[in-house]
Amino acid sequence: MDEFQAQRLQADIQALRGEISSIKKGSSFVTVSSIVPDTSAATAANYGVFFIAPYSCEVIEAWASWKTAGGSNPTLTIEKLTGGVALDSGSVVLESTWDMAGSANDPIRKRCVSSPATRQLNPGDRLALKDAGTLTSVAHVCVTVLIRALNYNLSRVDNP
Repeated sequence: MDEFQAQRLQADIQALRGEISSIKKGSSFVTVSSIVPDTSAATAANYGVFFIAPYSCEVIEAWASWKTAGGSNPTLTIEKLTGGVALDSGSVVLESTWDMAGSANDPIRKRCVSSPATRQLNPGDRLALKDAGTLTSVAHVCVTVLIRALNYNLSRVDNP
């Protein structure tokens, strides 16, 4: 590891300690956002993993909006991927999908599924955007997920 990588790792550890410190003080919710910018949103290959859980947590709800509506039945959802699970093979964490042929520039809220096993993430589990249908014309997609921290083990972070 070179000096730059060591400094970057140290900065990442400090940031994570700050986030966990905030959680320990009572702020048990965090938000995570993902943006597929401009015309990149019309290409399915541009959707993928946007969050890796550093501690046990659960998805509460998610919001999405897009600048331009799409072509033939474009939809979007969020899937949970556990270790070794490939994109599009995970468990869907939302009750329903977003219909990206619908109104543009109108944030739409979706609740998570009722099954705790599906909406809860263990350290290392990932969240990914899962698209379907024809994305032609979809532009600038923004998704924000509300996540609640659960019981987590600080010892691995505080004492690496």
